[in-house]
Amino acid sequence: MQVVVSVRVEPARPSPGGDARAILTVTNSGAQVAQLVFPTSQRYDFVLLDLRGNQLWRWSAGRMFTQVITSDSLAAGASVVYEESFTVPSEPGQYRMVGSLMLMDGALSDTLVLNVVELR
Repeated sequence: MQVVVSVRVEPARPSPGGDARAILTVTNSGAQVAQLVFPTSQRYDFVLLDLRGNQLWRWSAGRMFTQVITSDSLAAGASVVYEESFTVPSEPGQYRMVGSLMLMDGALSDTLVLNVVELR
């Protein structure tokens, strides 16, 4: 299985305390259909961390997911996109956004350094 994940944030340079979107793109870069197996009904997660590793926001926090093994097929060359809104930290600085595909065999993750700057 050749599944690749990439995370991005829009806007790319968000303002402190503003709204932004975390976007996880999952792409099957292989030549055959990829069977994605999940241990629960949760497909993805986003986590926002400061540079010390302290968790500031987690999309799945407080959510409940059905405890049942599920699967999705992803055609060769196809992509699926997961997107969630979050509030940008009020302090300017660097943060890390982690986007993960929550597969049965372990999460596939990508990390983005997020620069929060005060616009003048």
